Amino acid sequence: MKVNPIFLTLTLCLISFKGFNQSLINENFENWIDNTAFIDPEGWITLNDLSPEYGLPATVFQTTDAKEGQFAAHMQTYEFRDGNNNIDTLPSIMVYGSDINSGVQYPWSRRLKLISFTYKYKPNGIDSGALYISVGYRDKKTNRMINQGGTYYIFAKREDTYTKVYLPMYYNSNHKCDTFVFAVINSVEKSDGNRCKPGTVLIIDDIDTEWEDFPAVVNITQPEIEFGIFPNPAKDIIFLKGLEPQEYHASFTDLSGKKVMETAGVIDRIDIADLKPGMYILKMNSTNGNFIGSHYFIKN
Repeated sequence: MKVNPIFLTLTLCLISFKGFNQSLINENFENWIDNTAFIDPEGWITLNDLSPEYGLPATVFQTTDAKEGQFAAHMQTYEFRDGNNNIDTLPSIMVYGSDINSGVQYPWSRRLKLISFTYKYKPNGIDSGALYISVGYRDKKTNRMINQGGTYYIFAKREDTYTKVYLPMYYNSNHKCDTFVFAVINSVEKSDGNRCKPGTVLIIDDIDTEWEDFPAVVNITQPEIEFGIFPNPAKDIIFLKGLEPQEYHASFTDLSGKKVMETAGVIDRIDIADLKPGMYILKMNSTNGNFIGSHYFIKN
């Protein structure tokens, strides 16, 4: 059979274009899975599946208040008490990526460059909530996410009509990524010792993404130990946990990659009072230059 060369060329171009493009599954939140005890957007994992076992309130819901189509994702924070019976607010979290506990696997052929979406924001009273997106990869041994970058957005005012926002991604490593986390907290201020005001609602619909090739040179540096920081968000002091009592070098960069502060010594806490409000990356190294780890945090 003789094949028309023009038809063959167009077919190859379409195949190449399809392979080059990449999009999220269920990025318009039209498909939902009913698990009887809770409902989740298809392709996404939420804290809802912890609700039956731990008695936590569900934080992600299906809503018909959609920008386009039939449904959107309704994200809402709730009050809960921690192990010490202190009142705090449970954030609303959605996870998209590989090797999640459910076994969902969506390997990325390219990495996320920009994400945009439409939203409505309904704060509980006067509230400046924050959405932060963390991008990384799942460690195959521990199934824990290793953070490699992200972005954030501060909701400064109530939005009763759909508004669109564009968020470029920032990376602190060239490691290939396969997972990202949407997390809504409110507020970035504290009230009576509680960093959040429970009951704030964020409705998200019609996510669009742009992707780029992974860097040709993959910089894979496994951290020597796992460390953490608290509180997050923080105003004056952050405390470091998981570090051995020895000297370290700590550097802070903003999301543009500009170094804004650094310190060295035997560190278990760092004064951040002089930093401007915003989101920063803390990178820790041992004095011989070995990478310890990095963390995003929000300065109130």
